[in-house]
Amino acid sequence: MPAKYRVKSYQEDGVYYIYNRGIDGREVFGSDQDYNEFLSLCQRYVDEYHPEPVIPGFKSERPYLARRKQAMNLHGEVEVWAYCLMPNNFYLLVSQKTKTGMTKFMRRVLTGYVMYFNKKHKRRGGLWEGIYKALRVENMDQALSVSRYIHLRSMARTIRRFGPVEAITSSRVEDYPHSSYKIYLNGGRDTWVNCLPILKELGEGERKWRSYGEYVQDARVESKWSELL
Repeated sequence: MPAKYRVKSYQEDGVYYIYNRGIDGREVFGSDQDYNEFLSLCQRYVDEYHPEPVIPGFKSERPYLARRKQAMNLHGEVEVWAYCLMPNNFYLLVSQKTKTGMTKFMRRVLTGYVMYFNKKHKRRGGLWEGIYKALRVENMDQALSVSRYIHLRSMARTIRRFGPVEAITSSRVEDYPHSSYKIYLNGGRDTWVNCLPILKELGEGERKWRSYGEYVQDARVESKWSELL
């Protein structure tokens, strides 16, 4: 059974369920721009680094900036397997190849987002409720279950604000725009999210599902993952 809340040491080739929320439960994602900024930061560090192309007539990227971006890149150290962003929290399924990959990834993403958020809202101070929580996923069967749990989090609260009024806009997990569920339904093609380790598990074990969507919607699937939180 994974350690509750925060693991004390991280392992090479470990898979982790990571989550946190805004301090005092405050909203941390209030617009599409906010969601996109967080995901852009994730992609920046897990995607393979490519220098910006040189365009004739325009200044090229300064060499020291290019070297810094390359040094900060974590491609080959960390993979994001699934995510779901909610107005006041986030959920990630992350695999790391090195002992420090996930720690570096989370520090860079969360610090970068706080800098963006504080500049946008002209504020100072922390944004997250302490350090993020990380639970180690012990096997691929559990990883499959965790991915389902993450994607179903969007059903807990799918709300948009229109002035002082809050309205539920959808009750279907596939309609929620800020999770990796649609990427899974598309087979994980042409994306920075690595769905393949999870999708390979669909045909394993006693039950076989024709698609990931069928697995997520299957009411027979029992998951005790929430009991660990």
